[in-house]
Amino acid sequence: MTRLFRTSITLFFGLHLAFFTPALGQDGEPTDTRVTHGPMLGRPSADSMSLWLRTARPGRVVVFYGTDKNDLSKTATLESTSIDRDNTGILTLSGLLPNTRYHYRIADHQLSGSFRTLPRAADFKNAKGNPEGLFNFRFEFACGNNQRGGGDSAGPTLPVFDTLNAQVRDKVNFAILNGDWLYENRRDYPASEWLHQVGLGSIGQAPDIVRKAPTVVGVWENYKTYLERGRNLSEWHRHVPSFYTADDHELLNDIYGTGEVGYVNRRAVFRDIATRAWFDYLAWANPIEHDALAWFGIGTFKAESNVLEDSNADFTKLNLTDLANLHVHWGTPTAGVKDAKLDAEPGDPNSAVYEIVEVLGPKKLRINPPAKSNGSQTYSIGRRCYGKFSVSNCDFFLLDTRSHRSLHNVDNPDNPKATMLGKQQLKWLK
Repeated sequence: MTRLFRTSITLFFGLHLAFFTPALGQDGEPTDTRVTHGPMLGRPSADSMSLWLRTARPGRVVVFYGTDKNDLSKTATLESTSIDRDNTGILTLSGLLPNTRYHYRIADHQLSGSFRTLPRAADFKNAKGNPEGLFNFRFEFACGNNQRGGGDSAGPTLPVFDTLNAQVRDKVNFAILNGDWLYENRRDYPASEWLHQVGLGSIGQAPDIVRKAPTVVGVWENYKTYLERGRNLSEWHRHVPSFYTADDHELLNDIYGTGEVGYVNRRAVFRDIATRAWFDYLAWANPIEHDALAWFGIGTFKAESNVLEDSNADFTKLNLTDLANLHVHWGTPTAGVKDAKLDAEPGDPNSAVYEIVEVLGPKKLRINPPAKSNGSQTYSIGRRCYGKFSVSNCDFFLLDTRSHRSLHNVDNPDNPKATMLGKQQLKWLK
């Protein structure tokens, strides 16, 4: 009897597996595309959710998803990640049910997660009691993910995310990381190493941003390092969609004066390089008031001339009201490294904060102040990074307090001309 009983149990268990296995997402043959970082959730709505991820090489990524974790029968496909953005890409799951938990998994990987779509106002409308369809929701709000350790923080273990994953993540609709998602680490990572990492043979094969601003690869590496070390941080982002603001460490420690015309400072003119990486890794998830991308070019300068010339530009096509001011880059391999000793080392003689006075034609800008030296160097016209979103009867404003900031004077803190937001952002906020 005992032997027969055990045989029947084994048979039943085998039938049980056979019944449920086909309902899972079907991987098919292994693919050459390997997901190295992510997924991370963002852009939550009542009927959609977006997933960010990075691959070792540009490639196609398939996601299985559904409302039952044992029945991931729906699929969505990202045709290719982009080498221009460090092999990252964004995939949006559309046509979802409101206020519903979904589960998902990356095909040919064990990377999985879950999320809840936002409630829909129409489901809560009541002519007498709730004509606007207002609803309650929860969000998590914090700042700072310092992994440096050494008495400066708890280090790369990030114990708060153990608590958040265990007690919070399934109870909130979204999160807001109010700056300092990362702290400077591996910013001196060279472009030559990045080329090897992504399988490119020479700098001539690199995307435009790497050729013009090679220190961006150090910021990309900074983000990858934080996601790799902070496994509980990565787990949080696989389950909770987030919005972000940038503080100094996304850019460079204690950065200020980015809007101060004529200011010469290594940290200030690293703004646009670091902001580019921030959008590649985090800020893609944000609603942005101005969607114009930062412009990067190689400018030619003449001493004491207020004309910048770029033979590859067409400045007449740029809407300058959608963009920030102009920076000429520092131009050194360590421009984005957090080290006070580097502040005393000289950069490009024309590196500074400039205002654009007028467009003189497709290839020329009038700038202020005039250049100091003959030569050429990378410059950038920054993007505007602020925006807002609304959930139920709550408006959320994601401000940019670093990109347009003037110099401050501790001896004159009430200076009416000093600003953290810049005139245009302040006008928008009002």
